[in-house]
Amino acid sequence: MSEAAMEHAPVRVVAPILFATEYVVGALMQWRWPLAALQGAARWAAAAALAATGLAVGIAAIKSMRRAGTSPNPYVASAALVEAGPYRVTRNPMYVSMVLVFAGLSFAFRSTWSLALLPLAALAVDRWVIVPEERYLLHRFGDAYAAYRARVRRWI
Repeated sequence: MSEAAMEHAPVRVVAPILFATEYVVGALMQWRWPLAALQGAARWAAAAALAATGLAVGIAAIKSMRRAGTSPNPYVASAALVEAGPYRVTRNPMYVSMVLVFAGLSFAFRSTWSLALLPLAALAVDRWVIVPEERYLLHRFGDAYAAYRARVRRWI
């Protein structure tokens, strides 16, 4: 990759849009070909637990990035390698957050198809977003990122 291409992560897919698209496709499939969904209090408990955990992880990740003086936007150059907060547990807490929130929404709105398709969206984000971001971070931070990558898992 050229130096110009490495001013920021060469990401061509916007992860939240990819997850939202997967959710909508699943919801349409649920409408057309209904699958059984969790009901009652268990449904709401699963929805609330997943969505709340996802929001908490996402907010903590953004706060950690701001404290480090860098942007969560992959289209902006990274000013610092963030290893604090949820970044101690996963290299991609914002994507983990999105998976949890969309899983919570799937339970809340009884969209079993959306829940079933969620691993495909996560795989797409892994390949089309995370891999280019990691190449960029290795280019930008070198050995420090390589050591961090060896210590902390990509997802969980």
